[in-house]
Amino acid sequence: MISSELAIGREWLAIRVKSNFEKCVSVSIRGKSIEEFLPTYVRGRNERTQSEIRGPLFPGYLFCRPDYQERLKVLKIPGVLGFVGSGKQAIPVLEEEICAIQKMLESCLPVWPCPFLRVGERIRLKEGPLCGLEGCVLSINDSWQIVVSLTLLQRSVAVPVDPSWIATAP
Repeated sequence: MISSELAIGREWLAIRVKSNFEKCVSVSIRGKSIEEFLPTYVRGRNERTQSEIRGPLFPGYLFCRPDYQERLKVLKIPGVLGFVGSGKQAIPVLEEEICAIQKMLESCLPVWPCPFLRVGERIRLKEGPLCGLEGCVLSINDSWQIVVSLTLLQRSVAVPVDPSWIATAP
């Protein structure tokens, strides 16, 4: 990652990549000194070695913060299909959405992909390791989860929360 001072004014862009090229493209972007973000989750365990098997939270996508001149460098990386946008115009991902995903991953709580949700009450967590995080609340089998959505990709990520942590968002 590059220093946050250099990233000021740069926007997060979503990159569409070939299937199973997420990690390779992530490493290539990092090698060009461009800030990148490849969110992953524990998909399972290798029974023989008991090691984690990780997968991308958003298969076929990762994120980077290139300046305008660096965009062509990113597009030339093998496996990159293009930036997510309208026509040839890349549409930035909201900074708050990327920060929310990063906070969820840093919390050490189990995280997994879930369907994009358009409905549901907007909430903010008032306690716990994700205090201050906003998203939609979802209840499955008496287990509460917060869902944070990336609007541009129409994908979501869920993490379990204690119901006592939940407050309604302003």
